[in-house]
Amino acid sequence: MHNYEKISFSSTNSTLYCTSDDSLDGTFIKTQEAIRYIRDYVFNDFDYIVRTNTSTYVNVGLIEKFLLDIYNRENLKDKMICGDISVLNHKIQLRGNSIIIRRHYADLICDFNIDELKNENLENLHDDVVISHIWEKNSNNNYSDELSK
Repeated sequence: MHNYEKISFSSTNSTLYCTSDDSLDGTFIKTQEAIRYIRDYVFNDFDYIVRTNTSTYVNVGLIEKFLLDIYNRENLKDKMICGDISVLNHKIQLRGNSIIIRRHYADLICDFNIDELKNENLENLHDDVVISHIWEKNSNNNYSDELSK
């Protein structure tokens, strides 16, 4: 298990220092640590988190407009929105380059034990693969079932 108490935040440069390694397979733990830190120490009361890659251009004004005008108005509380979707081993893959995570899913991500995936046939444990697994396991979708046909 990871030591979340060792995560630190520097207000000088607005940087969150996580305990996970910097490998691609460490990206889920890093994402999990960051979301947990935000949830437990910064903003206990939030509706969603917008998670992007450092290589992704973010139009903050457009995202804010989308969230205020569409996302909150429509009945999307059980949806996770991402900038790109692909298929990996006949499963829907929510690409992590830009993903909007509702509070419900943020809590599921924080509480998820990555050791549960040891028996899964996943090519990797990158953040978007694990988040897609959590989403599929906890949503009412049947997209992956349709892809298997």
